[in-house]
Amino acid sequence: MMLPVTFLAKTVLVREEQELVYLYNRQNGAVLRIKSSDYQQLIANHGNDNPFFVQALSILAEQGMLAEDKFKSQMSKGDNAISGQHATIFGLQSTANPFTVLWALTACCNLNCSYCFPAANTVQPKHTALSYAELEQIATQLIAAKVMQITFSGGEALLEKNIWQIIAKLYPYNAKLVLITNGTVLTDAIIEHLRQYEIITAVSLDVHNEAINAKTRGANILAQTIEGIYKLKAAKIPLVILVTVTRFNFDVLYQHVKFIVEQLKIPHITLQDLRPFGTVDAYNNLRLHKEQEQKLPELIIKLKTDFPQVNFNFTELAIFPIMPNKTIKTGKIMQCPAGYNIAYIDFFGDLYPCTHLPSMKLGNLLHDGALTELWRNAEKMRRLRELKDKHLTILSHCQDCELQIYCDGGCRGDAIFYQQNLYGLASRCPLAMGISC
Repeated sequence: MMLPVTFLAKTVLVREEQELVYLYNRQNGAVLRIKSSDYQQLIANHGNDNPFFVQALSILAEQGMLAEDKFKSQMSKGDNAISGQHATIFGLQSTANPFTVLWALTACCNLNCSYCFPAANTVQPKHTALSYAELEQIATQLIAAKVMQITFSGGEALLEKNIWQIIAKLYPYNAKLVLITNGTVLTDAIIEHLRQYEIITAVSLDVHNEAINAKTRGANILAQTIEGIYKLKAAKIPLVILVTVTRFNFDVLYQHVKFIVEQLKIPHITLQDLRPFGTVDAYNNLRLHKEQEQKLPELIIKLKTDFPQVNFNFTELAIFPIMPNKTIKTGKIMQCPAGYNIAYIDFFGDLYPCTHLPSMKLGNLLHDGALTELWRNAEKMRRLRELKDKHLTILSHCQDCELQIYCDGGCRGDAIFYQQNLYGLASRCPLAMGISC
């Protein structure tokens, strides 16, 4: 049963799970993970001068989780009253429900990007859009699961005619809402909806050079995308720029980041690794070649050093131990969010551990069971979690590798794509590519 939370800000999502309670503030992304017993004590002491409650208020206030002005007179600094931990949303793990979900609302798109996953031009002809009732059914499952962040994608998510009805249903329950767009279909009405529902908008902008951009995203698209970004900035919509790294834009990535920071004045940048798509030959024609992979660590360090004000997300670009300051890993396979944090829902309503594992369909949310049921009980999810609990040495090519302690073997989706083998060699393994570490 949900406990009363009148001392919490209206933007806080409360998720109770076994012996823990997660408090998530969608406005600033803050997460507090506390014991259920401490949370119950907070409720019991609600509204009085008990020292435990007074000190707990200060902790909540620091994270922006306290109801505005209600208890300011009771706040005081002191020892942490609640046995909690500050966390980041992508660092959380659960077998009960995902914390973050990427939801492809539609296969429809007005562009035809060469690296699209899945390629809109191949999916659209056989795709029947889900009805509002079906989309609403999925949204209801997300609410019941207490998912903390929902990212809408496509295709082009803004081409889904029911998008605002679905978002209106999701908005009140306090998940952070993010929308990925190519930036070319924005209207005043769309921008007003983005503002109304406080949606973080992520715009794909791979390069600010028309000739290079045309190679992957099509001719005359760049100017439209940049125009869309300026519209969003004028409306003060919170923005993230997504840059998919390919062999075509790699050599100008530094200049592109400088353009984003100094010209567009956007301090949130995600550099996305190019995920496997289409055929091996098609993927090989766009992915970084050996010399670029060799230069990647130096580039990442330079970007961090030269642009300290930027909030960078390097996704899995730095997944392998080729950075100068190597990080000791757990010794287990594939320690990414798949299976414990993130889920992917496609435009058929099919559920996957992530976009990199298209062969691991867990089931359909409209026909095979609800999100919570599939997340907990699907056979393929069970096998994925068993795999991720195994030591790296079960991968034959990793057994004698001197970099074992710094590595988790790479993405298994990549191994399946290249070798049709869950236990195969990931194609970006630096030693396999002949890259010195």
